[in-house]
Amino acid sequence: MNGGCPPVFLTQADDDPISNPENTRIMKRACEQAGVPVEFHPLASGGHGFGMGKPGTPTAEWPAFYEAWLRNRQMIA
Repeated sequence: MNGGCPPVFLTQADDDPISNPENTRIMKRACEQAGVPVEFHPLASGGHGFGMGKPGTPTAEWPAFYEAWLRNRQMIA
């Protein structure tokens, strides 16, 4: 049972020097164990604080992943 927790979308660069990427993986597993719908998109590189993505890097892909996730949940038209 998810206790009313909304679905969770996660993305993080594997080379983030500020926030350990393993913490995001821990969050993903915790959501799965609690029955909370979760989608995780690890990025090969991009560091920390990549905003809406940096052109020419893996981070440029995540906004499209997020838009698809929102549309699949009918959170946006």
